[in-house]
This record gives sequence, C-alpha cells and structure tokens, in this order.
Amino acid sequence: MNFGPHDLGRVPLLSHLEPPELARLWARTRPARFSRSEILRMQGQRADRLLVLLAGTVTAVCVTPAGGRRHLAYLRGPCVLDKTAVLDARGHTATFVADTACAVRTLPRQEFLRLIDEDAVARGHVLRHLADDLRRSQRRLVEATSLPAQARVAAWLLEAGAAPGAIVALPGSQEALGHLLGLSRVSVNRALKHLERRGAVRVEHGGIRLLSPETLEDR
Repeated sequence: MNFGPHDLGRVPLLSHLEPPELARLWARTRPARFSRSEILRMQGQRADRLLVLLAGTVTAVCVTPAGGRRHLAYLRGPCVLDKTAVLDARGHTATFVADTACAVRTLPRQEFLRLIDEDAVARGHVLRHLADDLRRSQRRLVEATSLPAQARVAAWLLEAGAAPGAIVALPGSQEALGHLLGLSRVSVNRALKHLERRGAVRVEHGGIRLLSPETLEDR
C-alpha cells in the first residue's frame, strides 16, 4: 500500500495541519515497515524520532520492577506512538510490539518540537491530546483496581466508540484483552458470555458486535 502526505492528515495529532505543512513534514520523515511480532522500539530506548503509525496495530508492553510484563495499550493506526517520550527525551515509556504488519513514518524529534514551538495552534492541539491520554490512563487505572471483570470489559468496549451494530476488533485474542485489562482469559470469556446473555454484545469471528451500548453503560 502506498502512502503520501495526506495520510499524515489522517493522524489525529496532525489532523489540524494544512496540506503544505503536511507535505513539508512528510519530506522530513523516513519510512519503516515492521512484521508481526517485531519490536518497533524498546522501553527506555532513546526517543529521537516521533513514530507515526499509518497502518497496523501495536501493543505497548511495560516491564515491571519485579520482571513481569504489563500490557498498557493496544494502538491502531493512524496514530502517533509515545508522544511523551519524544517530548521529554527520557526514553520510551514502553516496548512497542507489532501485532500485525505495520507501516510507519518517523519524524526527527527536533522537527516535532519545532512544530509545537512555532505554531500556537499545533501546540494547543498537542496539549489537548496529552490531556486526553492522561485522562484515559487515570480512568484505566481506576477501572483496573476497582471494577469487576464485566464492568472492565464493558468500559473497554464503550471506549472503542463504535456505533451500535459495529464490530469492535479484539487486540489479538481474549487473552490479549485480558492482559490489557488486568484479567485472566477465563474472566474475559465469562464477562463476554454474561454480556451476550444480557443482549449487549455478540461474540463473532473477528471481534465483538455491539448490540446495546445502553446495556454496556448499565454494566
């Protein structure tokens, strides 16, 4: 699949830019492709380039002090990976692993910093995205420590923002979703079966079909 400057405009963080600026940024990016299970970046590795995921899906994995692995996020292109690490230059916050074949463009850190330093609109846009990321992280932390399995799964499905009747793709498998939500595969399976009985969803090949967002909200 061929990509061009207009594809940068599909990335939420860059969607406010006009075509000339998108073309200028595109000229300063480098292409990169990753196969399934390949590591895009390692936790702690220097973040000298902004990773723009144009297509594919990636899991962010963090190694805990005890040596365990925690799945932090499941990211689907088009999006930007690990803005925080590029902004503070303190190393990538997680290890990013390709769940599927991925198409990426990488932008030098200084180019990204120049963009937000010189353009007030761009700066405000980036700050709003960082605030949204922080709120999502806080909400997931509360959910992971206080909500039962059914509520965690229901909240994850609602966060996908899919319309009634649409299919929400699993992050690889029910086991992978469990890693993301801090649950076992068995707990995820039981929660989905309960939501099916309530008429909220239907588990299908390739994902979960949303039938009643209102019932998910109740859960």
